[in-house]
Amino acid sequence: MSEHTSSLHEDKTKENLTNRLDDFEKFTLLNQLYLGQLLGNFQIKDQGRCCRFSGYVVDLDFD
Repeated sequence: MSEHTSSLHEDKTKENLTNRLDDFEKFTLLNQLYLGQLLGNFQIKDQGRCCRFSGYVVDLDFD
C-alpha cells in the first residue's frame, strides 16, 4: 500500500516541462532515450483527450 501511495504522490509532484521546451530540446531528450535504449513514458494530448504510452524510441529524425 505504501508503494502505491508513494507513486500517487510522485504523480502529483511531477512538473510538465515539455510545454516550455523548444523542438530541439525535445529532440535532445528523445535522442537520450534512443541512444541509451531506455524505456520512455509519454503523455500525448489530442482533442482534449490524454493518452499515455510507454515504449522505446526505435527511429529518430529531426526534420
